Amino acid sequence: MLQLRQSYRERLQSARASALLLQIVDDLFVNPAISNPGISRTLEITPRAAQLNIDKLVAAGVLKEVTGQRRYRLYVATEIVAVLESFEG
Repeated sequence: MLQLRQSYRERLQSARASALLLQIVDDLFVNPAISNPGISRTLEITPRAAQLNIDKLVAAGVLKEVTGQRRYRLYVATEIVAVLESFEG
C-alpha cells in the first residue's frame, strides 16, 4: 500500500502537481471513493477547483469514474481497492 501511495505521489510530483492534489491522493488511502461535493467540502474548495483536481487524477490514471453519469459522479481509485481486496481474499 505504501509503495502504491509513493508511486502516485512521484507521478504527480513529476507533473508539478499542487499540494492540494497530493492531499487528495493521501485522502484516497483513507477512502478510495470520492465525489466532487465530498472533495469540495472536505478541502474547503470550490466545486470547480474540486473537479479540476479530480480530472487531473483521472488523466493520471489514479481515479476512474464509475457511475457513467453526467451529474452525481463517483470516482474510485481502483488500484487501491484492488490492493484492499487482496488483503481480504
